[in-house]
Amino acid sequence: MFFTEGRIGVTVWRVVAVMLALGAETWNLVNLTFSGERLSEHFGYFTVQSNVLFAAVLIWMLSGAPRPAWFPQFRGAATAYIVLTGIIYAVLLAEPHEVWSWDISFTNLAHHRIVPIMAALDWILVTSPRALRIRSAWTWMLYPIAYLACCWLRWGVDGWVPYPFLDPAIHGVAGLVPSTGQVLIAFVVGIYAVAFTSKLSHPPPEEFEDADAADDHATAVTR
Repeated sequence: MFFTEGRIGVTVWRVVAVMLALGAETWNLVNLTFSGERLSEHFGYFTVQSNVLFAAVLIWMLSGAPRPAWFPQFRGAATAYIVLTGIIYAVLLAEPHEVWSWDISFTNLAHHRIVPIMAALDWILVTSPRALRIRSAWTWMLYPIAYLACCWLRWGVDGWVPYPFLDPAIHGVAGLVPSTGQVLIAFVVGIYAVAFTSKLSHPPPEEFEDADAADDHATAVTR
């Protein structure tokens, strides 16, 4: 039922995901020349950041470059962020007629729907060569919390915020508690859902430890 890295199907799947994420972002940047949106505002959106980050993770895996011990956490975090991007867009940001419709702009379709779905399937169906330690998944929350802090810091500087549910001018400072609280809860639930889902196709750490011990024993015998 599962796929392994290096298979042609997995490689093509990931190349397509990278092309969608970066292609939509390239189109966004082209449109900046007409919209007048500032570059700092564009890259202030979590959607943009999560898509670029996920594309970077896929490119790393496609390149065959060495992966440090922390890479599974990095991949897991990037997967959680992009999946939550799609969920939060559908729940909080999309117009009612857009929630189930596929007749939306290319960039919205790629960044908020197709790439998040492809990321979720890649995470569940493609086995990982290195295990994920679920107890470390709490560290994935550091980035969303830092993102929120930066959003409000920028609001204090020039009054700009990326999303209406983060805007103190709309909700008031006290009114931000329920809106941002819901988002943070969604991130906690989503992050641990992604982490626990890794048990489906990512072998537990002890399997790697047993395999490593067997390899060491075999090497010692051959010597």
